[in-house]
Amino acid sequence: GLLVYLGSEDFLGLETDLQLNFTDTRRIAKALLILGPGGISKADCLKKYKLIVDLLSKKYGNYRNREVIKDSISEDMVFDSVCNVILNGVHEIKTIWLLKEYEITAKLLGDYEGFFIEIDYVKLNRDKQLKKDKLKKSLRSL
Repeated sequence: GLLVYLGSEDFLGLETDLQLNFTDTRRIAKALLILGPGGISKADCLKKYKLIVDLLSKKYGNYRNREVIKDSISEDMVFDSVCNVILNGVHEIKTIWLLKEYEITAKLLGDYEGFFIEIDYVKLNRDKQLKKDKLKKSLRSL
């Protein structure tokens, strides 16, 4: 199942939401912490993302991979900053840490509501169990 907490307190001046996904055995398989849109602006979206990445690196060590995902339309558009491209939803930055039992992904993305930093924690063996549980549930409903 899915459980969503809407934060009443901020974290580093950012709005917070937390989503927890559970397996059928009531163990957490995934946790998604969503920061924003409150507290992130065009002027500081990269600065806030870098702060989060730095904090995660202090806790989990150097990240494994960083990806910049661009929609091809972004090449044809003129923007005054990378944050404007991100806000239009045609550019996102993803940083990945791979630990023994967990994969942690931090993403900076945007849409009409504003900027978001999503931090996704996945326990690798439980993620597989979550997918199996969903498949079993789908097959039962047929």
